[in-house]
Amino acid sequence: MTAACVAFAHGGNDVGNAIGPFSASLHIYIHGSMDGDAETPVFVTFCGGVGIVLGLALFGKRVMETVGKKITKLTFSKGFAAQYGASLAVLICTALGLPISTTSVLIGSIAGVGSAGGEKNSIDFQVIKKIVLGWLATLPAAGIVSGIIYAICKAAL
Repeated sequence: MTAACVAFAHGGNDVGNAIGPFSASLHIYIHGSMDGDAETPVFVTFCGGVGIVLGLALFGKRVMETVGKKITKLTFSKGFAAQYGASLAVLICTALGLPISTTSVLIGSIAGVGSAGGEKNSIDFQVIKKIVLGWLATLPAAGIVSGIIYAICKAAL
């Protein structure tokens, strides 16, 4: 049940993070401006769902192995607590309109239950370090790629 809660929260938040800018850009393209609240077209939501499914199909196994096995040794009770805590945090942030990363929240939850167990060296900080460095690298990389795409589109139009 907790895995279903995380999946629901993940879809509700991360799909929204992905389709929000796309939906706003489409609205501005069609209407010329962003005037108040705009409805997100169903096909845009569908595209976001397809994107999540493709991402899981391509990278899900590797991510799940890292998160589920490499950060800390998970027991059933630790897994329950991590998933339930992560799903509550993501759902609350979604309700507040805060764009967060479900994966980041879940990694924090897993590190939290790993450290709460009281065992020495229960968290592999080398894995955490690689994850954080990956997150830090994606920010400038996304900016550079987005800038290049924008420059190409601007030149073409």
